[in-house]
Amino acid sequence: FPSHDSEHAKVKDRLKSFWESNPHGSITPSTSVLGEVMIFKAHIIADKSDPSSRDATGSRYVKLSDLKPGDYEKEETLAVGRALAFIGY
Repeated sequence: FPSHDSEHAKVKDRLKSFWESNPHGSITPSTSVLGEVMIFKAHIIADKSDPSSRDATGSRYVKLSDLKPGDYEKEETLAVGRALAFIGY
């Protein structure tokens, strides 16, 4: 699979590469709250029609007291970025 410099590539660019290479892929973000922490997760499957397809999950943990307006999207994007890095983008 493609190898990209995930430490320097923007998430939007890695997403574009992922979708170009994996038109049958899947990216599923989710959130949950555990005590005083919000957990942002993103699960990526390269080809959802292939049971043996490679997959990865990225996550972010943020104290609820530290979240500011607009942080939700940023933290979700960071979780997606981590999952993309784990799967090779």
